[in-house]
Amino acid sequence: MADRITTHLRRKILAHKPSETDTVTAFCHDNNISRDSYYRIRNEQAPLQAGSTAPRRPHTIYPDLTWELIRQYRHELAEAGYDDGPRSIKWTLIRNDHPDHLIPSTSRIGMFLRQEGLTRLNPKKRPHSSYKRFQKAFANELWQLDGFEYRLDAHTVVTIIQTIDDCTRMMTALDLAPGGETAEATLAILNAAIAEYGKPREILSDNSRAFTLQRSGMVGTIDAAMAAQGIIMTPGPYYRPRNQGKVERAHKPVIKRLKATRPRTRADIQAILNDFQDHYNHHRQHQGLRDGLTPAAAWQAATTIDPPTEPIDPHALVDRYATTDDRGHLSFEHTVRRLHKHGFILFRKHPILFGMVWEGHELMIIDKGSHLEFYLIPHGELVAILDLPLPETKSLNITRDGRFVNGDNLRLPAGVEDRRKSRRVSDK
Repeated sequence: MADRITTHLRRKILAHKPSETDTVTAFCHDNNISRDSYYRIRNEQAPLQAGSTAPRRPHTIYPDLTWELIRQYRHELAEAGYDDGPRSIKWTLIRNDHPDHLIPSTSRIGMFLRQEGLTRLNPKKRPHSSYKRFQKAFANELWQLDGFEYRLDAHTVVTIIQTIDDCTRMMTALDLAPGGETAEATLAILNAAIAEYGKPREILSDNSRAFTLQRSGMVGTIDAAMAAQGIIMTPGPYYRPRNQGKVERAHKPVIKRLKATRPRTRADIQAILNDFQDHYNHHRQHQGLRDGLTPAAAWQAATTIDPPTEPIDPHALVDRYATTDDRGHLSFEHTVRRLHKHGFILFRKHPILFGMVWEGHELMIIDKGSHLEFYLIPHGELVAILDLPLPETKSLNITRDGRFVNGDNLRLPAGVEDRRKSRRVSDK
């Protein structure tokens, strides 16, 4: 580039006499310049004057008022418990009708916050491009449902139920759940949201027993109630919280607002939740949508899918997860257990006793929805069955709570070696 070429090199270019042995191409190659630069310098009126080193597109010089406004809005947003990053500050400047010449770009605001020491250092995160992103095309095509807890005081923890429309990010419900995360409280909140926003075609949730029992091979209260309205309840895969990532991410600004306002009673919490839901839907720019778009604006612009009209057989939903290989419901890594010294395994926080004779063997556990099946490894024999749901007792016994198919608590199946490291004299 002309502005990077030194005066010394310019003199060499002017003094160069092209010949058959010293061509222009060879000269340019030896001096690491382009032919265009070579001829441009030879044709300039003042070729020995170096080009300007000033940037071609210098930063716009903003008045001091701009930076004072940024500091002010940063402080106000942080104190109120709202998002206070560069995008939120720029959005606040725009919504307060400041003229364009006072509004820097998002990156310029971020640069200023770093220079002022107003940023929070975050650890390096996994690149967003590595995630498989999905978004429905129509409003009410899919809602995401989840609950989270908030500690009101040292002795009180409350549960909040939240739903998000997948297409528009409209927060259709944000309410306290009386009595915790129960099916009854969730159903009341869902029915109220449906009455206000219409029926969704599908509701995606985690595998909380208050939301759905489909992966346990049963029909829950919410499963049946939504199926009666033609709404499909879909439980996400186990150990995959990002599958419900939109509603999981929406918990964070709610908790931030609650911590900033410090409510003292349940009534205070519900009032703050109502205020935040209105702020989130109508006044907060959503970064998952186009620049400057709120969920309410996206809801108005989106096409709403036709609501379901025919009820669904809830047992047909259970059949989707009745097999052991569906959606990674079962993984050998999580369902293989070795029997301990006294002949028991730990599974789902329960010690399950088989008998001392089973010590040292490995069992593969398969959840069939209505019951658990225990297979002996590597023989592949079905040795025991335990019905679901598991009893409330702390420890379980196959003889008492289930049944042996091959062998029993004193005897291994035929042809299976005894792996006990030490046995009583009476057993030898």
